[in-house]
Amino acid sequence: MRLMRSVPGRVMAGVICASSAAQFGWAQLQSRVLAKVGETLPGPEGYEIRGIGPGAAINNQGHIAFYAWAIAPERPGVEPRIAGIWRFEDEIPVPVAITSEAAPGVPDFEFDRIRAEFDIWLNAAGDIAVLADLESTSGQKGEPTGLWVARDGALDLRLLDFTTPPELGGVLIAGTSRPSWNNRGDLLCDISATTDGPFTPHLWRCSRDAGSRGEFVIRAREALPGRPELILESFEAHAMNHVGEFVFSGLATRRSFVCAELDGALTTIAVSDDEIPDIPGSRFEAILTPDLAFNNRGEIALIALFDEQGPQSGIWLYSSRDSLGLRNVIRTGDDVPGMDGFVFSDLRTSAVLNAVGDLLFTARVYSSELEQATEVLALRKAQPTPHTRVIAKVGDEIPGGGEVAPGLVRAFLWMNAAGDAVLRYSSTVFAVSSAHQQLMGIQPETAESGDGSKSADPRSARGFASGLQDGQSSVLNDWGQFVLSVAPDGSEALTVYQIPTLACRGDADQSGSVDFKDISATMKNWQGFGPEGDSNRDGFVDFADITMTLRHWGSSCD
Repeated sequence: MRLMRSVPGRVMAGVICASSAAQFGWAQLQSRVLAKVGETLPGPEGYEIRGIGPGAAINNQGHIAFYAWAIAPERPGVEPRIAGIWRFEDEIPVPVAITSEAAPGVPDFEFDRIRAEFDIWLNAAGDIAVLADLESTSGQKGEPTGLWVARDGALDLRLLDFTTPPELGGVLIAGTSRPSWNNRGDLLCDISATTDGPFTPHLWRCSRDAGSRGEFVIRAREALPGRPELILESFEAHAMNHVGEFVFSGLATRRSFVCAELDGALTTIAVSDDEIPDIPGSRFEAILTPDLAFNNRGEIALIALFDEQGPQSGIWLYSSRDSLGLRNVIRTGDDVPGMDGFVFSDLRTSAVLNAVGDLLFTARVYSSELEQATEVLALRKAQPTPHTRVIAKVGDEIPGGGEVAPGLVRAFLWMNAAGDAVLRYSSTVFAVSSAHQQLMGIQPETAESGDGSKSADPRSARGFASGLQDGQSSVLNDWGQFVLSVAPDGSEALTVYQIPTLACRGDADQSGSVDFKDISATMKNWQGFGPEGDSNRDGFVDFADITMTLRHWGSSCD
């Protein structure tokens, strides 16, 4: 297996910049097909693509990671169907991990199944996390699962099932989950482990340069921070941001909870059956623990059910950097902006946060006067003054023909720092342009995957902040580029689309041009959270922003 070294700061203009205008529903969105079923991937390996997985990702440098089934004609002794992860770099797909190849760090084992059908973990540097099952080449029993990180030209083993790493103090690992990680390469995952009894869940983290060395954040049968009466039972979701802060959720003593490490302190944010701070006389009935969103500013959005003269639902925001703490922003019974007589009736839906604190969510709404219910997509802007607007609702006409179909509340959502968005529900995909403040396209997914099943994306974006490129799988980057496993003609192909966007590379002060004022804005807000000074739109002001400004020096955003 060959790995190429990622070049920091390299923008793959030849790959991500569109070369044609493709019909994407009614809208003319620029697109470029990178790999197509039946064709041979460029490069010396000569892999012929037989199927492309739905879980692709794109980062702000333009690296694209994808999962595919292929055959290798020059290797007749190998099983014809090869599953693997590839990363595009300078229009050449670089193999990262392929079945039937030796597993680095595990003698006498090879990759048997790469668990990337629906998730690719790609960060801003182009690093990829690989979760894979192994098969013995020497007749050993057992098929362990391992977690690797591909960076600096090599796969580095981090965790392996049925092993006892010395660094973990005699703990036996028996199960490894999907990881969360960030642009620094820090890892976070929940694992099944034991020291002296049944296997129980542990939350483990490891820094970029620690190899397999790491530490347990919290273990089963331990109390939640500040809540000695609540004993951890299981994990549901977790996410990590740019500076290594993280949030996790699960069950403790049969109550759902959300905890986070922010500003160096581990804190319990919300627990079911607790009183709600900003709604006197009411309590949380349940925290919908898989439904978390987290951004680089350390803000957390959670969806919860509560009881206030009957079951209700709502979305809460939490930030350790203001005095408001946990606060409700939208709940059942609130008026729907721009829809007279309609109120929000169900918020147990999808929600994501972006780098500047904007909240994109779906909801059911109802009008008692009209006796009518529908579903909407709405955006709560955080700046300059928080306000909510409905972007689309079921039945809306799409210019050029068609209408928004039912299924919005079940949509998978992605949103970038500029406020552009991609939604995918059932067999349809559409995009929202912040520049045009409108729906930009809709298209049915008609492609079939390599095994004959319909191409689909069952991975919900709920639980993660999209568009931040902090190790979370995202089909959308902060420059309005998104990647799908379907071409404009409906065939199965890895395709990059471009949304018309307000984002401007290198423009730290959002003036429309890149000049000395952008350097000043970056230095003025150094180590802050933007948006001013944040020229690469990742939600944090650091050296990466100066690099982005210098790379695009003198350019105009017109």
